[in-house]
Amino acid sequence: MSAPRAPITGNWVYKGRQRLPGGLPPADKYESPDGILVLSAYEIGEGHSGLIVPHFHISVSYRSTTATAEMMRAVRHDFHMEAADEDNHGQGVVRHLWLEAHRAVPAECHCKNEDPPRVEGERAWRP
Repeated sequence: MSAPRAPITGNWVYKGRQRLPGGLPPADKYESPDGILVLSAYEIGEGHSGLIVPHFHISVSYRSTTATAEMMRAVRHDFHMEAADEDNHGQGVVRHLWLEAHRAVPAECHCKNEDPPRVEGERAWRP
C-alpha cells in the first residue's frame, strides 16, 4: 500500500498521524506557519470508472474556516496535487482534493453532472 501525500515544498510542520472516525484510514496532519491545516490520506474507494481504486485525499481548512482559492493553489502545489479534483460533499468548512493514485490527469466525480453545486463563499459542495 502506498503512503499519503507529503509536502514536496513549503514550510509545513508534520503534526503526526491522526485517527479518523467512521472507519476511515488514518491521515497525516500538517500545518503551515500561517495556519493552513492539511490532513493527507491514502484511501481505497470507488473511482470515476466505477472500479475500486486507491486515491490520495487531501482535506484543507484554515483556522476553522474555509481555505481561500490562493491557499488551495499553494496546497495543490506543495502536496503535488495539481491534477486533483476538488469534490466537497456536505456543508462545512473543509475543502477536499481527490486524485486517483494511477491517474496523471483529473477525473471529475459523476455527481458534478447530476447535482448542481451549492456555493458558500469560495467553497462549492453537493449533498
